[in-house]
Formats: sequence, C-alpha cells, structure tokens
Amino acid sequence: YAVYPSLYPKENILLFGDKNPGYTIYTNRLLKIFPNSKFIHITRDYRDNFVSIKNVDFELPIPSLVAQKWVYFSRKIHQEARKKPEAYFHIRYEDLVNKPEESLKAMCAFTGISFQPDVLNFHEKKDDFFKLYPGGLLQKYHSSLLKQINTSRVGLWKKELTDKEVRQLDYTVGSLADKIGYERVYHDFGLAIVLQTLPGRTIAALLYLATQLVDKLPSSIRMNILSKGPRVLGTVFLKVFNPKKLEEMNKMLKNYK
Repeated sequence: YAVYPSLYPKENILLFGDKNPGYTIYTNRLLKIFPNSKFIHITRDYRDNFVSIKNVDFELPIPSLVAQKWVYFSRKIHQEARKKPEAYFHIRYEDLVNKPEESLKAMCAFTGISFQPDVLNFHEKKDDFFKLYPGGLLQKYHSSLLKQINTSRVGLWKKELTDKEVRQLDYTVGSLADKIGYERVYHDFGLAIVLQTLPGRTIAALLYLATQLVDKLPSSIRMNILSKGPRVLGTVFLKVFNPKKLEEMNKMLKNYK
C-alpha cells in the first residue's frame, strides 16, 4: 500500500487499511498473523446489498444465493468477534450514512487515531482521483466512493426489487435479519418460496464448502488457486451470461494499461 499512487501524503503512515468483504471469514487467521489487527465490520441491509450486486454484475443475481452468502458472512464475523470483542467494531451502513461524523469519530476512537473533520470532504477531490486512475475503471465500478456521503442508496430495494425477490430474500435470511436490526416484510412463506430459494442456497453452501476445502491445501497450491481461480470463474461466468460486460471490461483494462 505504501507504493500505491495516492493524492494524500504518506510520510507518516499510522495504519494500513484494506476493504475486502472476503476477510470476513478469515479474521481469526489475520489475528494470528497480525495480533494487533482491528476489524471494522459494516453491515448493509441484505435487500439493498442484492440491488447493488444486480447493478454491477459481479455475481449471479440470484436472491437466495446472495442472501445466503450474507448469512454465512454475518454469522462468521459475529462468531469470531465473541472470541476477541475488543478487536471488532460493528456498524450498520444505514447508521454510517445517516450520522457520518458521529460514526467516523467512533471508528477513529476504536482504531486509536485522531478524527479530522476534513476527511468528510474527500468528494471534493473527485476529479483528481479520476486523473490519477485513468481508463474509466474508477468511474465504472467505484464512482459512488467519490460522492459525498448521503442516504440516497438506503432502501433502494423498496423501488427496485419485485415482491417475489423480497420474499426470497426475507425467507433466506430469516430471523438473522431481526437480530442485526433489519425488519423483514414477510415472515410466513409457502412451499413455492422454499423451492425457489433452494438452488441459490445450495450453490452458496457448495461455494462455502469449496472455500473450506481450499483453505486446507498447502499454501503454494492454495495461493495458486486463489490468484487464478476467481478470474477464471468470473471470465467463464461473463462469457456465458454477460459477454457484453466482459468485452467492456477487457477494453477498459486495455486502456488502463
């Protein structure tokens, strides 16, 4: 990270941070490698999470698949947090965007750094970021990161999801939604919803099992799989389900190089 291009000074680096949802199931391992690690866990409404995934085409847009992964990740992070609660900070995305300054002050206190009010003005450097990372990749996949913090993306599912999708999501997540602070629309489900969610939940279970099996392999083999596997699977997925998207990504990557 110290060598990545940045608009901000790096003379006095206090902390290294990395945003990666995949770390959710590896916090125990990361703590063994970096005992002083701290984890900020941001939870988002599982229905809005599905809307976001549908819009970027990163995964199969199957409600029960996406929701079941949300369940696995949520359960895992809370399970690990009980072992060492002082290393974890939990916050809902909705609370973060509704009270950004209060939330960031709490995060800074958790990480041990001082709060600087101007961190909320990052959006003013949007054009500079676009110049730093040419080729359209930033605008295409991370443009929202450079917008002023706002609540416009809270509750999008109410407008963008069908009743059927909401039912499938509510059924898959179940009572975990209530425990984390999200109110389900539906609580009673017929056999049709159970059967409709079965394929996605099965795929999620198989992916989770595959992850656990890969983790048991020797490090050299594991790293080879993890470095190449996602790209190969992603390419195959796009070739089959969204060839236009694959063509766009290849063009942007070529321009970036």
